This record gives sequence, C-alpha cells and structure tokens, in this order.
Amino acid sequence: MSNLRRRACIASLALVAAPFVMTEPAAAGGGCHRGAEEGQTEGTGTTVNLEMNCMNPTVLHAEAGEAITFVNRDKMMHNLYGVGWGFDSVDGSGVTHVFDEPGTYPFACLIHPGMVGAVVIGDGESAAAKTPSAPDAAPETDAVPEAETEESSALPMVPASAAAVGAAGVAIGYLVRRSRKG
Repeated sequence: MSNLRRRACIASLALVAAPFVMTEPAAAGGGCHRGAEEGQTEGTGTTVNLEMNCMNPTVLHAEAGEAITFVNRDKMMHNLYGVGWGFDSVDGSGVTHVFDEPGTYPFACLIHPGMVGAVVIGDGESAAAKTPSAPDAAPETDAVPEAETEESSALPMVPASAAAVGAAGVAIGYLVRRSRKG
C-alpha cells in the first residue's frame, strides 16, 4: 500500500472516530447525573434546562400555546426528541417548541439514555381523553387506530453513528487485508 493511500485511510479513520473520542467521559454514561437524593424535579414555566445530563425540571407544567424553550447548559452535545417533533442539536441559545393541545408530552435526549422529561400542558389530559362516549355508541373493537404523523426534518444521530462505525470497520478491514498482501 502506498504511503499516500495509507495516510488517507488513517485520516479517514480519525475523522470517523473523532466524535466518539472528543466528548467528555460523562457524556458516555446514561441517565441523570444529579444526586439520587434530589430525584426528579417538577416545575411550572416555559423553560427546560438540559444540565448534568438531566432535564430540569424533569416535568414542566405549562399552558396550551406557550412556547417552551429547551436550553443546553452542559459542555457536551444534546439532542431532543418527542413524538412528532425533535431537534438534532440543542445549544446554549436554546430551541423552542409550541404545544397547542392539552396533554402530556414525553421527550428525551437520544445520545444519553435515561435523560428524559415531560411537558404537561393544561391538566395533562388530551381533549380526546376527556370526550365522554355516547351511551348508544358502537361497541369498542380491538382495532388499532391509524396513527397521525407529522413530518419532521430532524433525524436522530443514531443512524449516522452506526454508518460511521460501519465505515470505520470497512476501512480497518481494508487496511488489514492490504497489509497481509503486502
């Protein structure tokens, strides 16, 4: 293998491995790093801080239509995903999402397992859950209703990480095979 090809392979491997080795050691751990005695937190308002791999407050109560801001207070990268919405990256200036309907909206950072929270809008019950059924309504069936989906341009980092690891494996395999031939 030529020196130029070898250097190109090594540089490619370094670029692929960089996101995995450039984070702080705590970033690899899961769950909230707040002391166990503090436990989960609950609050009201319009801001959730991502700090110490925790959502603070863990459960935020707000009113319908309010813009909820999520702000990263950690030195490491976080993303944020809920059902039908998400952000690939949350930084110190924050990202905002509006919850228009009453209900409970769980969310998580997909990079750090266990880093979870929920926004409770109104009393936490959706309008559909509050609608009483008519006495002469058709009996319920076991059929599962079709899920309503919203388009989201935010994709989790997990597939990209898996692709990067796969590319690194191919490059290492190539180097090993070439070194055995030469």
